[in-house]
Amino acid sequence: MQQVLVCDLEGVGIDVEDVAAFDRFDPLAIARAGARWLYREERTWCERQPSPAGALLVVLCCREAAFKSVRGMRPMHELELHLVGEVPAGGGACGGPGRIEIEVAWRVSGGQVLALAAAGDRGAPGRTIDRLLRHQRDPSSRLDFTGTVGGRGDSCKKSS
Repeated sequence: MQQVLVCDLEGVGIDVEDVAAFDRFDPLAIARAGARWLYREERTWCERQPSPAGALLVVLCCREAAFKSVRGMRPMHELELHLVGEVPAGGGACGGPGRIEIEVAWRVSGGQVLALAAAGDRGAPGRTIDRLLRHQRDPSSRLDFTGTVGGRGDSCKKSS
């Protein structure tokens, strides 16, 4: 059975990074990078995580996915994430250009960070991410995004 996802989406962004990417940096270098690249709320979130280096990688991966979801319509350094959850899984949101919302979700598994972001009208990004994460748990269902990104549809729904 084929599922078609129709949403008021502007875009979807994905970023995958190896967890070992920051292994070579000492804690002082990680703290300096966080002070330079992260907003205060993001730094506070990282400090509460078991591994500040891993948390920094999660934030940067989520920000990259968010940037991709709006196709560069907003500079990456302006995308301030509001994160919930703890490594290895969680989500968050940030404001996009204009009235666009951006929602993100991440998973750390198998030595990699996977970040997924969706940008669109109110509620559509979250519903899209929820569907994609459900599909990840049940890959026997096929999702088809034909005509959804950058287009205008109804609220998220699946059809077969």
